[in-house]
Amino acid sequence: MPCQIKIHQGREDIGVVINVSVYKDHDFAEPALATFVQNDLGISSHNENTQDPKTLSFDVLNGVMSFLNACQLVGAMVDSGKARAGLVVSGDMVDYDIHERGSRPGFYMSGTAMILDSVTDGIGFNSFYFRKFVELQDKYESYIFYDNKKLSMVFEKDPSLERIYLNTVVKSVTEFITANGISLDFFDLVIPPQVSPDFVASLSDLLGLDTGKVIDVTKEKGDLFNASPAWPWHTL
Repeated sequence: MPCQIKIHQGREDIGVVINVSVYKDHDFAEPALATFVQNDLGISSHNENTQDPKTLSFDVLNGVMSFLNACQLVGAMVDSGKARAGLVVSGDMVDYDIHERGSRPGFYMSGTAMILDSVTDGIGFNSFYFRKFVELQDKYESYIFYDNKKLSMVFEKDPSLERIYLNTVVKSVTEFITANGISLDFFDLVIPPQVSPDFVASLSDLLGLDTGKVIDVTKEKGDLFNASPAWPWHTL
């Protein structure tokens, strides 16, 4: 199921549009934000003939894992012949006041897009590994809070959240490479979650990675959040 990034497709090649934004303008939920992206970009928007190719648009909501979830979905659709290419987009923002009882969001409000297409040379996405840590699900929570006749956003984060992230990433990566019978020396480049410069450096140390292999495009304004998988590619 290899897929890679391409930049030359026409709109007619995009068979699926997936939006993975977690925080949306005014907490917008329905219809899927991906349908608006598709319409605004003019992707299959004038195909009134039922025989013409159609583009499927939907949202995937799974926190910061959503971008990789969407890449896996596009890969499966391309591999099965249901789409020639797919577009994954993200644009997280918070337009509510941040309530003083909680933490700051901590992420860099950004927008990213990635086009995935099929390849024949084996270069691209091959296997995916997702690991759930349900016992840690309350370490980072966000919700809308009604106070003093207005809605505010509340973020509640464990003070040791970055350390928790580091531990879970290391455990997941170790399980993944063990299951595939490889080592980290197999990889030419590693794109970690772009949380902060300290996070990337700590992860490199814990995994014993050569820092020259690790992509760090972290921003001073905060965690790149859902943009982490896509953002580094423009620097390569």
